[in-house]
Order: sequence, then C-alpha cells, then structure tokens
Amino acid sequence: ALRLPQYPPRASPPSPNAAPLQNRLRLIAPLSTQRLRAALEGVSRVWVVEQNHAGQLFEYLRGQGALDGAAQSYARPGPLPIRPGEIIQVIEHG
Repeated sequence: ALRLPQYPPRASPPSPNAAPLQNRLRLIAPLSTQRLRAALEGVSRVWVVEQNHAGQLFEYLRGQGALDGAAQSYARPGPLPIRPGEIIQVIEHG
C-alpha cells in the first residue's frame, strides 16, 4: 500500500533527504527546467495532481521538457478538494 509521508511543521526548513512529496513547484514562469529535472532524477514514477479539467500544469511541464514521457497526470475539476485517499487510489489502480 502506498503511504504518504508526514509533513514537518511549516516553520522547519526542508531536509536535504526530504520525501518527494515535500518538494513543491513554487515558480512556473520562468520555469527552472534543469532544476526540476535534477530534482526528479532517479524517481521511478511522477504524478502531477491538479484540480482543474484539462491538466494545464502537466501539459505545461511536458511542453517545457521538465517531465519525461513516463510522467502521469491526475486532473479533476470541481469545487471539492482532492482527498489523499483519492490520490492513493488513482496511483495504485492507474
């Protein structure tokens, strides 16, 4: 079963050995493609989870060359937030 890491309190700086889910994309324009690719180096699976209909961030990152062909997207529109259990289900069965 997939387990999500526990996040440290917001005040503490990220550890150099931080779990992948703790790395967040903070600036998309201009995108630091090399830094993002370096951060994802050695990662076996990449999922871009976003709350919109078309998966705009995923398509943007692929278009900029920041993601390889194995990356996957989960995009769902709607006013209700995407729940962690929903993400786990998609990853395990998708």
